[in-house]
Amino acid sequence: MQIMIVTDDVQYWSFLHEFPIVEAEEYLKGGPYQSPSIRVINLCQSYRYQTIGYYVSLLALAQDQKVSPSVQMIQDCVDKKLSSQFLQAIEPDIQQTLSKIEGNSLILNIYFGLCSQQGCESLAKKIHAMFPLPLITLKFVKKGERWLVKRLAVLATKDIPQTDEAFMRHAAQLYLTKKRFYQGRKKQYFFHLAILTEKHESEGTPSNKKALDLFAEAGESLGIQVDFIDHTAIKSVPEYASLFIRAPTLVNNYTYKFARYAAQENLVVIDDPQSIVKCSNKVYLAVMLQHHRICAPQTTIISKYHADYVLPEFPCVIKKPDSSCSLGVVKVHNEKELKKTLKQFFKTSDLVVMQPFIPTDFDWRIGILDNKPLFASRYYMAKDHWQIVNWKSNTEQCGYHESVPLNAVPEGLLQTALRATRLIGDGLYGVDIKTRGEEHYVIEVNDNPSIDYGDEDQILGDGLYMSVMQVFLQRMQLHHGWHKTPHQLSLETEK
Repeated sequence: MQIMIVTDDVQYWSFLHEFPIVEAEEYLKGGPYQSPSIRVINLCQSYRYQTIGYYVSLLALAQDQKVSPSVQMIQDCVDKKLSSQFLQAIEPDIQQTLSKIEGNSLILNIYFGLCSQQGCESLAKKIHAMFPLPLITLKFVKKGERWLVKRLAVLATKDIPQTDEAFMRHAAQLYLTKKRFYQGRKKQYFFHLAILTEKHESEGTPSNKKALDLFAEAGESLGIQVDFIDHTAIKSVPEYASLFIRAPTLVNNYTYKFARYAAQENLVVIDDPQSIVKCSNKVYLAVMLQHHRICAPQTTIISKYHADYVLPEFPCVIKKPDSSCSLGVVKVHNEKELKKTLKQFFKTSDLVVMQPFIPTDFDWRIGILDNKPLFASRYYMAKDHWQIVNWKSNTEQCGYHESVPLNAVPEGLLQTALRATRLIGDGLYGVDIKTRGEEHYVIEVNDNPSIDYGDEDQILGDGLYMSVMQVFLQRMQLHHGWHKTPHQLSLETEK
């Protein structure tokens, strides 16, 4: 994707000579500046409503171009109430950072995500992640023991202190030549995809680092520019054409907020908000499967307020509605254990799921993408344990895992998995199934399934990552009304 700087002060920004710089009024005339493959960096003096700077971002949006800052970002910055709400998320960082500042006020200028104020570098990055405008200024004042944000505004170039000029120029160069923006002439990117990850890999992370790198490589080979972002970058979501969530999802954590925001901004998003809502609740899944007569363990939903239930056959399994990764799931062997577990689970949920225990040596995991089988795996039970993960073990927590060619998977099992996921959506899912005889029991449907290098990719190898990125590409093309592949467009461009 080609970068183009648009400004109402061409002379001031002329030091960025390696990038095309266009006068704002010329850009607004259209002409050769309408290509959706252009990324616009709007460096106008003002972004106030109905100014030239505002219209640059607005017309870029109308022309299907990626622009920084976006119109929504501008509005978020100028809306005092809204910007205050966003800053609440980093309130502890503000207090901790500014506690070392002497005096009762501070002006913090942020240049392309960097600041010259010693000790405030990390805070500046977090503020810029929320408000990714090129130049921002904040005024902090101290009231008692707390620091308050008195003002947040766009910083005009005329207000940049002389002592910061060199620093600002250096920050601009760094920002525009980062991998997310700069690409060599031979490589042209047509779409921009963000992969949402956790800062540090941990248990439950759906993809390890090598797998994430392979997703990025596959995307870039298809003409998709790939960035990795974390939970601090929610305000940058509108800059992208698609969002791929590779962090553990829950309705009440940041991943759902990202998914909801991305869907609202008309991005291609996996996992989409509805899939997160549906898959993260075992009560919903149980009722859905039963209603549509899909084979699943017989399920009893027990209410905290009407705990009248028929005693099950023991052992049985008790699940929290939002249980995942073998957590929040307990096997009980008698009525005493059942009552104890219910009492514990009712502390955090009004409803609890009870199912019969179905012993098997392994669980099937069928990966489904775009309503098609993607991969199949067998997850064996952890050593001396009834689940595939034993979180209490100090040695081997996970059981053995093996990938299985799709043509070696029973057809009935694949069809059962597909019937279940079609009720959820057309995203990326992992269906856990237990097989006993001819019966295939759907245990759960997971959004955000694990795809780790060396595990789920044992059969397809790099093809697994390519398959996922091809679905993103096809959906982005449909969103943007493209009927040709980027490769076809690239060939035509070179003629």
